[in-house]
This record gives sequence, structure tokens and C-alpha cells, in this order.
Amino acid sequence: MHRAHLKTLFANGLSPRSSVLGPPARAPEIFQSSTSSRMSHLQPEEARPRRESELCNHWSKLPRYDCEGIWREFEEAVVRRTPCSVRVKDYQRMFRATPQTLPCDKLLFWSKTHDLVHSYSAVTRRFWTLEDTLVGYMFNDLIWCGKEEKDRGFNFSACPEWSDCVNHPVYSLWKQASQNFAEAACGNITVILNGSIKDAFNRKSMFGGVELDSLNPRMVNHVNIKVVTNLEGPLIESCTEGSIVDLIKILQTRGFRWTCTDYDLTLMILQCMKNPKQYSCLTCADSLLNRKKPVL
Repeated sequence: MHRAHLKTLFANGLSPRSSVLGPPARAPEIFQSSTSSRMSHLQPEEARPRRESELCNHWSKLPRYDCEGIWREFEEAVVRRTPCSVRVKDYQRMFRATPQTLPCDKLLFWSKTHDLVHSYSAVTRRFWTLEDTLVGYMFNDLIWCGKEEKDRGFNFSACPEWSDCVNHPVYSLWKQASQNFAEAACGNITVILNGSIKDAFNRKSMFGGVELDSLNPRMVNHVNIKVVTNLEGPLIESCTEGSIVDLIKILQTRGFRWTCTDYDLTLMILQCMKNPKQYSCLTCADSLLNRKKPVL
């Protein structure tokens, strides 16, 4: 898999799973982009060959994948059903057509930190997010739904909101993809949470409601939590305060070993690249410049 190439494609994308319950009020820009302006509906006939062509071009070197077959299974899961009647199990055949072995010690989970997480992954080049997997690549930044049963096909004009129905076609797919991603986790994993919002760890998010419960303590050695706050604040939650304490308790109860930090230099530098005049960025730069060089 050519992960570096995929990172270029993901640089400005927004995963539908980042808005399972809608974005938090006034989410800092560094953490999450506007859902309404960045997510797009699956388009009519001119877009289908483009999406299918992208899939074939980028993954055809892996002989076990039949890209046209994957597309057919996806169509069968959606177009025969009304917009609010696509269950998780309806995608089973599509997921069986997209098996993937993920590397240990590299999986990166997140909640309400989309943009920063993917910048972090691209810069460090040592993590995999769900959006780096085959299914994540295929459906990142897309919304889709079928028509009424009498009119087989995709609805290219409008789809219901996720909150309007339990069996939303987009939610069902990302729920299964998130579960598969977490079940494959092994070694050390990393979770990046947003300390500038209340309930940074939310049991109704994809991470809190699906991925966390799918992690296997016999396979995962350490859960490394990184809490990052917006440069301008507010500082609402941390490793010792708020919902993240609840996350740590759950990890302890299930037998996971864990670490938690409220400060990660790389994450801070990435934020400062977008807003270098912030006071915290200036003091950080002075500190780095004034470091004593080691004596050789």
C-alpha cells in the first residue's frame, strides 16, 4: 500500500464519521472542519466512473482486490433499500471483499480532532488512521443513500440527516469499518482527544461507542492517550479532569495498560503552523531556540 500517496489525497478531506452526532459547538478550526461545506453527496453517473476508476488505479496492484466487485457489493447494499433501512449487516459482503491486515503499533484513533490528527499522521509518517484503510479511502468525504424501493438506484439530490434514522447508510458503513479497525489493533495504539470541549471522551461517538469496546486487551499492549487543546483555549478537559478520567477508568477495568499526556510538542507545533503569533507559540519557539546544544 502506498500510504504516503494516500496521505496527499486525505490532506483536505473530512470523514463522515467525524460528525456522528454533529460537531461540537464552536469546535476549534484546527480540530475539525465544517461538515456542511466539506462533505459531498455521491454524484450522478459522471462521478461513478471517477470513483470506481480511482479505486482501480490505486489498489489494482494488490491482486486480491476486485475493485469492480467491491463496487457491485456496495451498490447491492444500498440501492435496493430505502434511505433509512440500510443496516450494518447489509454491508457484510462488501467488507468480505475488502480484507486487510493492519500493522501493529501504528493505529491512531481520534474523536473531534479530525484535521489535527491527519496532519499529525502525515507529518510523523508512522501512524494509520481508519481513513488510511481501503474502505476508509473509498468512502471518505462521501454521503450516499438509496431511493424508495420502487425506484432502484442512488438518490443524488438529498439524503436524510444521520439523526433522522437509526439505519442510516453512511452511519452503518462507518460503524462496521470502525469496529473492524479496532478489532485489528495490536501492540501500542494512540488516541488523540480534544481537551477544548466538554465530553472529549463521549460514549456516543464512534471511538467511545464502537472502537473502544472493540479493542482486545490481549492484543493491545498500551493505549497512549494524547489530550490536545486549542491554542486560545479553553482548557476544559485533561488527563486528570473531565470525561478522560472516565476513559482511563474503563481502560483500567478492562485490563489495558495506558499512558496519558496533556502536552505533545509535535501536536503543538502543528497548531502553531496555522497560528504562529499565538503567545504559547512564541514562548515555545523561544524555549526551543534557547536550548543548550549538547556537548560533543
